Amino acid sequence: MFFGKEVNILQPLAENYELKNYERSFYHGLYSFLTHVPSSVCACIGLPTRLRLLTSIDIHPVVIPSGLDETGVQESDPLKLVNALAFQKANAVCEMLSASMFASDPKTLVLGCDSVLSMDGAIYGKPINPKDAFNRWQQMRGRWGSYTLVMG
Repeated sequence: MFFGKEVNILQPLAENYELKNYERSFYHGLYSFLTHVPSSVCACIGLPTRLRLLTSIDIHPVVIPSGLDETGVQESDPLKLVNALAFQKANAVCEMLSASMFASDPKTLVLGCDSVLSMDGAIYGKPINPKDAFNRWQQMRGRWGSYTLVMG
């Protein structure tokens, strides 16, 4: 699925300062992973934007929802929380695949992703409905720099 030429296009993207920090970080991490040339990619992603990022660089993963109950993961630090959630999602998918895909293809890469919004010391997950999203936008309005989207 991946060859040197395709993987090498990621390095300039990881160093492109016109991209947002999270996009550069995403491409840098992906470049690091893909230089080990996995033969297939599974992604436990729920957001269409993450899938678009992957497909924009011609990576077409098998998308497998992890089914992880995120309420059981408790962390007060947003970065530790997203990293723990991403790891547990990837681990859950690995367990689902262990008997089937890994047995036939041990070079499968599983990407686990998560993000939270940190604002005023509180951590917010995905909005539960459009009204919840609208209320957050109202809360953030005019307060540039007082909130952070943390991705892992």
